[in-house]
Amino acid sequence: MDSEFRPNPETNPEDITPSNNPQESFPKKYPVQHILKGSRKAIINTMHTLHVVGYAEIVEWTPLQPT
Repeated sequence: MDSEFRPNPETNPEDITPSNNPQESFPKKYPVQHILKGSRKAIINTMHTLHVVGYAEIVEWTPLQPT
């Protein structure tokens, strides 16, 4: 069965395997945009919750927009 496996020569395992280097303990950050809709209180609560879990800093959010 192992003889049926054909690795993709274009795929470098080092590109897809996480590094064990302690200097690279944090993964690369890629920009993602989130849109929060709801009451002002719910949006602020969500922003603070995401900050507490280390997902996003409060200063990274744009000012609240009126709806």
